[in-house]
Amino acid sequence: IKKWAQLYHNIALDVTETKMDYQDSFGDYGLRTQISLYLNRARGACTQPENILITNGAAQSFSLLCQLVPPDGYALVENPLSYGILHTLESNHVHMKPIKLDEQGMVTSALPDPPPTLIFTTPSHQFPTGVILPIKRRIELIRYAKRHNAYIVEDDYDSEFRFDGDPIQSMQYLDSERVIYVGTFSKTLMPALRIGYMVLPNFLCWQMKEAKFVADLHSPILEQLTLTKFIESGLFEYHVRKMRKLYLKKRN
Repeated sequence: IKKWAQLYHNIALDVTETKMDYQDSFGDYGLRTQISLYLNRARGACTQPENILITNGAAQSFSLLCQLVPPDGYALVENPLSYGILHTLESNHVHMKPIKLDEQGMVTSALPDPPPTLIFTTPSHQFPTGVILPIKRRIELIRYAKRHNAYIVEDDYDSEFRFDGDPIQSMQYLDSERVIYVGTFSKTLMPALRIGYMVLPNFLCWQMKEAKFVADLHSPILEQLTLTKFIESGLFEYHVRKMRKLYLKKRN
Protein backbone atom coordinates (compact mmCIF):
# COMPACT_ATOMS: atom_id res chain seq x y z
CA ILE A 1 0.00 0.00 0.00
CA LYS A 2 2.86 2.42 0.82
CA LYS A 3 4.58 1.79 -2.50
CA TRP A 4 1.28 2.17 -4.36
CA ALA A 5 0.55 5.44 -2.51
CA GLN A 6 3.99 6.83 -3.37
CA LEU A 7 3.53 6.08 -7.05
CA TYR A 8 -0.01 7.51 -7.05
CA HIS A 9 1.18 10.66 -5.27
CA ASN A 10 3.99 11.28 -7.77
CA ILE A 11 1.77 10.63 -10.77
CA ALA A 12 -0.98 12.94 -9.48
CA LEU A 13 1.54 15.78 -9.05
CA ASP A 14 3.25 15.25 -12.43
CA VAL A 15 0.27 14.33 -14.61
CA THR A 16 0.12 16.20 -17.92
CA GLU A 17 -2.84 18.24 -19.13
CA THR A 18 -3.62 15.73 -21.89
CA LYS A 19 -4.03 12.97 -19.31
CA MET A 20 -6.64 15.07 -17.50
CA ASP A 21 -8.85 15.19 -20.59
CA TYR A 22 -11.12 12.42 -21.89
CA GLN A 23 -9.12 9.31 -22.73
CA ASP A 24 -9.12 6.45 -25.24
CA SER A 25 -11.93 3.99 -24.46
CA PHE A 26 -9.47 1.13 -24.97
CA GLY A 27 -7.56 2.37 -21.92
CA ASP A 28 -4.12 3.86 -21.40
CA TYR A 29 -1.70 2.52 -23.99
CA GLY A 30 1.14 2.27 -21.47
CA LEU A 31 -0.94 0.05 -19.19
CA ARG A 32 -2.06 -2.10 -22.11
CA THR A 33 1.58 -2.50 -23.10
CA GLN A 34 2.61 -3.61 -19.61
CA ILE A 35 -0.31 -6.06 -19.36
CA SER A 36 0.55 -7.47 -22.77
CA LEU A 37 4.20 -8.00 -21.82
CA TYR A 38 3.20 -9.58 -18.52
CA LEU A 39 0.67 -11.97 -20.08
CA ASN A 40 3.09 -13.04 -22.79
CA ARG A 41 5.73 -13.71 -20.14
CA ALA A 42 3.72 -15.16 -17.26
CA ARG A 43 0.69 -16.73 -18.92
CA GLY A 44 2.02 -17.70 -22.34
CA ALA A 45 -0.74 -15.64 -23.92
CA CYS A 46 -0.68 -14.25 -27.45
CA THR A 47 -1.31 -10.53 -27.02
CA GLN A 48 -0.58 -7.06 -28.34
CA PRO A 49 -1.54 -3.75 -26.66
CA GLU A 50 -3.96 -3.10 -29.53
CA ASN A 51 -6.00 -6.18 -28.54
CA ILE A 52 -6.40 -5.24 -24.87
CA LEU A 53 -9.39 -3.30 -23.53
CA ILE A 54 -9.22 -1.92 -19.98
CA THR A 55 -12.46 -2.34 -18.00
CA ASN A 56 -13.78 -1.56 -14.52
CA GLY A 57 -13.03 -5.02 -13.19
CA ALA A 58 -13.86 -8.37 -14.76
CA ALA A 59 -17.54 -7.71 -13.97
CA GLN A 60 -17.66 -4.98 -16.60
CA SER A 61 -15.87 -7.22 -19.08
CA PHE A 62 -18.59 -9.85 -18.71
CA SER A 63 -21.30 -7.20 -18.91
CA LEU A 64 -19.92 -5.78 -22.17
CA LEU A 65 -19.60 -9.26 -23.66
CA CYS A 66 -23.29 -9.88 -23.01
CA GLN A 67 -23.98 -7.54 -25.93
CA LEU A 68 -22.59 -10.17 -28.28
CA VAL A 69 -25.44 -12.56 -27.46
CA PRO A 70 -28.52 -11.92 -29.66
CA PRO A 71 -32.07 -12.26 -28.23
CA ASP A 72 -32.45 -15.67 -29.86
CA GLY A 73 -28.98 -16.82 -28.79
CA TYR A 74 -27.60 -18.13 -25.54
CA ALA A 75 -24.44 -18.50 -23.47
CA LEU A 76 -23.11 -21.87 -22.39
CA VAL A 77 -21.99 -21.84 -18.74
CA GLU A 78 -20.31 -24.30 -16.43
CA ASN A 79 -22.43 -25.91 -13.74
CA PRO A 80 -21.64 -25.03 -10.96
CA LEU A 81 -20.76 -21.43 -11.82
CA SER A 82 -19.40 -18.33 -10.11
CA TYR A 83 -22.28 -16.28 -8.70
CA GLY A 84 -20.71 -13.09 -10.06
CA ILE A 85 -20.86 -14.26 -13.68
CA LEU A 86 -24.31 -15.77 -13.19
CA HIS A 87 -25.64 -12.51 -11.74
CA THR A 88 -24.12 -10.44 -14.57
CA LEU A 89 -25.60 -12.66 -17.28
CA GLU A 90 -29.01 -12.71 -15.62
CA SER A 91 -28.98 -8.93 -15.16
CA ASN A 92 -28.26 -8.51 -18.88
CA HIS A 93 -31.11 -10.89 -19.78
CA VAL A 94 -28.80 -13.41 -21.43
CA HIS A 95 -30.29 -16.86 -21.93
CA MET A 96 -28.05 -19.53 -20.40
CA LYS A 97 -27.64 -23.26 -20.72
CA PRO A 98 -25.55 -25.18 -18.17
CA ILE A 99 -23.03 -27.85 -19.07
CA LYS A 100 -21.98 -30.42 -16.50
CA LEU A 101 -18.51 -30.81 -15.01
CA ASP A 102 -16.58 -33.85 -13.90
CA GLU A 103 -13.20 -34.29 -12.18
CA GLN A 104 -11.49 -32.80 -15.26
CA GLY A 105 -13.80 -29.82 -15.75
CA MET A 106 -16.25 -29.14 -18.57
CA VAL A 107 -17.47 -32.35 -20.21
CA THR A 108 -16.77 -31.50 -23.84
CA SER A 109 -18.50 -34.66 -25.08
CA ALA A 110 -21.75 -33.05 -23.86
CA LEU A 111 -21.39 -29.83 -25.92
CA PRO A 112 -24.89 -29.05 -27.20
CA ASP A 113 -26.70 -28.28 -30.43
CA PRO A 114 -27.78 -25.68 -31.37
CA PRO A 115 -24.48 -23.93 -30.62
CA PRO A 116 -24.09 -20.99 -28.20
CA THR A 117 -22.80 -17.51 -28.99
CA LEU A 118 -20.48 -17.45 -25.97
CA ILE A 119 -18.95 -20.24 -23.88
CA PHE A 120 -17.90 -19.17 -20.37
CA THR A 121 -15.16 -21.26 -18.78
CA THR A 122 -12.46 -21.05 -16.09
CA PRO A 123 -10.02 -23.64 -17.48
CA SER A 124 -7.02 -22.93 -15.24
CA HIS A 125 -8.89 -23.06 -11.92
CA GLN A 126 -12.61 -23.69 -12.16
CA PHE A 127 -14.69 -21.95 -9.53
CA PRO A 128 -15.95 -23.36 -7.23
CA THR A 129 -14.62 -26.90 -7.91
CA GLY A 130 -10.96 -26.00 -8.49
CA VAL A 131 -10.52 -28.49 -11.37
CA ILE A 132 -8.20 -27.82 -14.32
CA LEU A 133 -9.34 -28.40 -17.90
CA PRO A 134 -6.83 -30.73 -19.63
CA ILE A 135 -5.30 -29.90 -23.00
CA LYS A 136 -7.39 -32.49 -24.90
CA ARG A 137 -10.65 -30.91 -23.76
CA ARG A 138 -9.34 -27.41 -24.43
CA ILE A 139 -8.62 -28.38 -28.02
CA GLU A 140 -12.03 -30.04 -28.35
CA LEU A 141 -13.73 -26.92 -27.02
CA ILE A 142 -11.85 -24.66 -29.44
CA ARG A 143 -12.69 -26.91 -32.38
CA TYR A 144 -16.35 -26.80 -31.37
CA ALA A 145 -16.25 -22.98 -31.13
CA LYS A 146 -14.58 -22.71 -34.53
CA ARG A 147 -17.06 -25.06 -36.15
CA HIS A 148 -20.03 -23.10 -34.84
CA ASN A 149 -18.56 -19.56 -34.97
CA ALA A 150 -18.82 -19.18 -31.18
CA TYR A 151 -16.42 -17.41 -28.82
CA ILE A 152 -14.87 -18.88 -25.68
CA VAL A 153 -14.64 -16.51 -22.70
CA GLU A 154 -11.63 -17.59 -20.61
CA ASP A 155 -12.07 -16.27 -17.07
CA ASP A 156 -8.53 -16.27 -15.64
CA TYR A 157 -9.37 -14.63 -12.34
CA ASP A 158 -6.57 -15.99 -10.11
CA SER A 159 -3.94 -17.82 -12.16
CA GLU A 160 -1.14 -15.92 -10.39
CA PHE A 161 -1.85 -17.83 -7.18
CA ARG A 162 -1.09 -21.35 -8.33
CA PHE A 163 0.98 -22.93 -5.58
CA ASP A 164 1.56 -26.51 -6.78
CA GLY A 165 2.99 -27.82 -10.04
CA ASP A 166 4.02 -25.96 -13.16
CA PRO A 167 2.20 -22.82 -14.34
CA ILE A 168 -0.71 -23.55 -16.67
CA GLN A 169 -0.60 -21.85 -20.04
CA SER A 170 -3.61 -19.78 -20.97
CA MET A 171 -6.22 -21.25 -23.27
CA GLN A 172 -6.07 -18.05 -25.32
CA TYR A 173 -2.63 -19.08 -26.59
CA LEU A 174 -4.20 -21.99 -28.48
CA ASP A 175 -6.45 -19.72 -30.56
CA SER A 176 -6.26 -15.95 -30.10
CA GLU A 177 -9.08 -15.35 -32.61
CA ARG A 178 -11.56 -17.67 -30.92
CA VAL A 179 -10.79 -17.12 -27.21
CA ILE A 180 -11.58 -13.91 -25.32
CA TYR A 181 -9.26 -13.72 -22.30
CA VAL A 182 -10.61 -11.89 -19.22
CA GLY A 183 -8.31 -10.89 -16.37
CA THR A 184 -8.52 -8.72 -13.27
CA PHE A 185 -6.35 -7.19 -10.56
CA SER A 186 -9.06 -7.62 -7.92
CA LYS A 187 -7.65 -10.91 -6.62
CA THR A 188 -3.96 -10.02 -6.90
CA LEU A 189 -3.98 -6.43 -5.62
CA MET A 190 -7.29 -5.13 -4.23
CA PRO A 191 -10.94 -5.41 -5.24
CA ALA A 192 -11.46 -1.66 -4.76
CA LEU A 193 -9.00 -0.89 -7.57
CA ARG A 194 -11.64 -1.89 -10.17
CA ILE A 195 -9.25 -2.54 -13.04
CA GLY A 196 -9.80 -5.52 -15.28
CA TYR A 197 -9.10 -6.18 -18.94
CA MET A 198 -10.03 -8.24 -21.96
CA VAL A 199 -7.69 -9.64 -24.60
CA LEU A 200 -9.90 -9.56 -27.67
CA PRO A 201 -9.80 -11.23 -31.09
CA ASN A 202 -9.11 -8.69 -33.83
CA PHE A 203 -12.65 -9.01 -35.16
CA LEU A 204 -14.20 -7.85 -31.87
CA CYS A 205 -11.88 -4.97 -30.90
CA TRP A 206 -13.83 -2.06 -32.32
CA GLN A 207 -17.21 -3.47 -31.34
CA MET A 208 -16.12 -3.82 -27.73
CA LYS A 209 -14.45 -0.39 -27.77
CA GLU A 210 -17.77 1.13 -28.84
CA ALA A 211 -19.57 -0.79 -26.09
CA LYS A 212 -17.09 0.53 -23.51
CA PHE A 213 -17.48 4.08 -24.86
CA VAL A 214 -21.26 3.92 -24.50
CA ALA A 215 -20.98 2.41 -21.01
CA ASP A 216 -18.69 4.99 -19.39
CA LEU A 217 -16.27 6.49 -21.97
CA HIS A 218 -13.17 5.06 -20.26
CA SER A 219 -11.82 3.80 -16.93
CA PRO A 220 -10.21 6.24 -14.40
CA ILE A 221 -6.81 7.36 -15.68
CA LEU A 222 -4.80 8.03 -12.49
CA GLU A 223 -5.31 4.44 -11.32
CA GLN A 224 -4.29 3.17 -14.76
CA LEU A 225 -1.11 5.26 -14.75
CA THR A 226 -0.24 4.08 -11.24
CA LEU A 227 -0.78 0.44 -12.15
CA THR A 228 1.40 0.93 -15.24
CA LYS A 229 4.32 2.05 -13.07
CA PHE A 230 3.58 -0.66 -10.50
CA ILE A 231 3.95 -3.38 -13.14
CA GLU A 232 6.78 -1.71 -15.07
CA SER A 233 8.93 -1.31 -11.94
CA GLY A 234 8.57 -5.00 -11.03
CA LEU A 235 6.50 -4.31 -7.92
CA PHE A 236 3.52 -6.31 -9.15
CA GLU A 237 5.43 -9.55 -9.73
CA TYR A 238 7.36 -9.02 -6.49
CA HIS A 239 4.04 -8.68 -4.67
CA VAL A 240 2.69 -11.90 -6.25
CA ARG A 241 5.84 -13.85 -5.29
CA LYS A 242 5.61 -12.50 -1.75
CA MET A 243 1.97 -13.59 -1.44
CA ARG A 244 2.86 -17.08 -2.65
CA LYS A 245 5.65 -17.37 -0.08
CA LEU A 246 3.39 -16.22 2.74
CA TYR A 247 0.73 -18.75 1.73
CA LEU A 248 3.20 -21.64 1.54
CA LYS A 249 4.72 -20.65 4.89
CA LYS A 250 1.30 -20.67 6.56
CA ARG A 251 0.33 -23.94 4.89
CA ASN A 252 3.51 -25.67 6.05
